[in-house]
Amino acid sequence: MRAISKEYKINREITASRVGVIGDQGQHLGVMTLIQALQAAQDLGLDLVEVSPTTVPPVCRILDYGKFRYLQNKKLKEARKNQKLSTVREVRFKTRIGEHDMASK
Repeated sequence: MRAISKEYKINREITASRVGVIGDQGQHLGVMTLIQALQAAQDLGLDLVEVSPTTVPPVCRILDYGKFRYLQNKKLKEARKNQKLSTVREVRFKTRIGEHDMASK
């Protein structure tokens, strides 16, 4: 079971021929072919991850995918922990309930 709500394409799973690339330090490396982007990621020993597949050209980041998944799961767990759960209580009354009993329930 995976906690990540969004699955990302990595490395050879990416199908676009040209991609916009963001480096490991957040710098914009420009638009390049998929082979060039994969080579750049491999030179750094990192993964190429498609973060925005709907744009033209798709945007990919060079990053450590294992660390990225870990941080995403950590954010999800933190969000769930801080989430306020609302519960609705159901109270049943009989037709002949007294005033005091109704007020206490």
